[in-house]
Amino acid sequence: MSIHSASPYALFETDKKVEQEGVRIDYGPFYFQVARAGGSNTRFRDVLRQRLAPHKRAMATETMSEDLADKITLDVFAETVVLGWGSVEFGEGKIAGRDGKPIDFGPEAVKQLFKDLPDLARDVMAQAQSVGLFRAVVAEVDAGN
Repeated sequence: MSIHSASPYALFETDKKVEQEGVRIDYGPFYFQVARAGGSNTRFRDVLRQRLAPHKRAMATETMSEDLADKITLDVFAETVVLGWGSVEFGEGKIAGRDGKPIDFGPEAVKQLFKDLPDLARDVMAQAQSVGLFRAVVAEVDAGN
């Protein structure tokens, strides 16, 4: 399927498979593999809804603390969107920690890294929510079509 580059489809139609299997966000010495935060990654939406359910009243009355909302979102993001990481130095599944020793990939490690480096968390989260990374036209070009 070819999408005309001047159409709204070229700008907004996403590749559902890529949304679920993820894309690599390359930071040079390390990278993250992330699924889309939304779109066809329904696990993100479902888990977020489940975790926020006990706080429905606080959200409706706008009394839920920003810190709690951020923690829930970050936890769900680490569990359902960040699919992996790796580095030039240590290879697939490991990145360098503050002390230079490898950190193995896992949701708890992602949560800790994002807690330690909130600017990194914001950047990864913003990119995982970007339609542009998961567009069908981008997927076609990356596949060599």
